[in-house]
Amino acid sequence: TFKTKEKAVGNVPSTVLNPAVTIDRQHPDKIVENDASVSVRPSASDNNLVNRFIDVKSRYSESAINDLADRGIVKGDELGNFNPTAGITRAEFVSILLRSSNEQLDVSADSLSVSNLFNDIDGKWYSDDVMKAAQLNYIEGYPDGTFKPDRVITRAEAAKILQSFMKYQGDAVYPFTDEKNIPLWAKVAINKLGGELFIGYENGQFKPNRKITKEETAVVVYRLLHK
Repeated sequence: TFKTKEKAVGNVPSTVLNPAVTIDRQHPDKIVENDASVSVRPSASDNNLVNRFIDVKSRYSESAINDLADRGIVKGDELGNFNPTAGITRAEFVSILLRSSNEQLDVSADSLSVSNLFNDIDGKWYSDDVMKAAQLNYIEGYPDGTFKPDRVITRAEAAKILQSFMKYQGDAVYPFTDEKNIPLWAKVAINKLGGELFIGYENGQFKPNRKITKEETAVVVYRLLHK
């Protein structure tokens, strides 16, 4: 089960994001708000914020990224960049989720039973994490026996994994205007978690087939830790 960690909330709310708060297409590092929105901007209490990366200052995800970096959940590159708008692979996404809940791979019969589940993870840095996630039923592979760990994960895939990770049983339903574009296998996950954990797009869209960025992932995990 997921364990909530107590820590003061920064400039990313852990509550449901008001539908009127969206990403500005022309300025993706900014947030559009109206008077009824939950603020996601730095407050006076964030004056002691220390940036762990040189490319996240003043972004809507700033507090979330720094908080997760302090916990050892996310990392940057050798130049000190986080690369917030870059995509994230399926293996990276799984590894971040496991680190967020302090999951460790147990060398057990269960873990060994899934060691041959995927034919494209042997000898990789993420092998243990993928095996652990499979052991815990967080992930599934493809019919050809692959996990495709290096493929950039989509928002729909991320929502599906999150539903399994959280073992979410809530009754809330968040409708999106692009419902027809949501894959059938991801509809339940997106309708239940989309408005609670994810930042939406213009006109109430979820955009399930768009890549989830590193900063979007950081915001999602940050909210999980503060639920």
